[in-house]
Amino acid sequence: MNKKYIIIISTVLLISLSLGLFMLAQSKIKPTSIVQEDPIIAQSRLDYEKIREVKLAQDFDKCNQGLTEIKHDECVSKIVMSVSDPVLCDKIIDEAKKSLCTESFVVNNIISENNISKCSSLKTSFNELCFDNFFKEYKGVDECVSLESREKQRCGDVVNNKNAILKSDISICDNVVDNNLKNDCKNIIETKPKDADGDNLTDQEENSYGTNPTNSDTDGDGLSDYDEIFKYNTNPLKKDTKGNGYGDAIQKNIK
Repeated sequence: MNKKYIIIISTVLLISLSLGLFMLAQSKIKPTSIVQEDPIIAQSRLDYEKIREVKLAQDFDKCNQGLTEIKHDECVSKIVMSVSDPVLCDKIIDEAKKSLCTESFVVNNIISENNISKCSSLKTSFNELCFDNFFKEYKGVDECVSLESREKQRCGDVVNNKNAILKSDISICDNVVDNNLKNDCKNIIETKPKDADGDNLTDQEENSYGTNPTNSDTDGDGLSDYDEIFKYNTNPLKKDTKGNGYGDAIQKNIK
């Protein structure tokens, strides 16, 4: 047989064999199954979309359609908050959540009236939130002395926590009794950007501006570095930014 024909036949056989092996391999590959969404996730997504739709429509009746009791109450709560009507809290089924809904309006009224004595009437977690709102305005723990035992301790914790953070003094955190609040106090101070001279510019910012991080008035013109940069738009490194013979502290008063 001619050598040329032998090569052709061999090539055809090789191609046929390769094609056969490929088809065999393809037949053994199972089609990829479609990934089904987790039923719980799917239901949560549908509930979210339904609640959002109901909130926009402000239609309480739709909260009863296809939602569990938990989701029903969530649905009602969102509508109540959007229309700011505490009377509608009664539509919530769960008693604990109903109380939270009602007291969320009560605490706002107490704060508006600036009447701390009414905080004691709150029975939910809003009780502590109500007192804390007033305590955070106190400057020192001496203002907590006249309070009852429980409120007195909480007052001291809130005041000490606030002062520790304001002064960046972690030792004051040790005076906080509540362990969670004490840990928060220390974590905030430990991660808080340093401001050695207390001029509201962090040491890192001072370095970038070229000002002295240990001197709140680098150029000694009577204006703090912070005020020069952000309030008066003057140079914190020069006493007389405009060079007109008037110092920056005087210049700011000249219209």
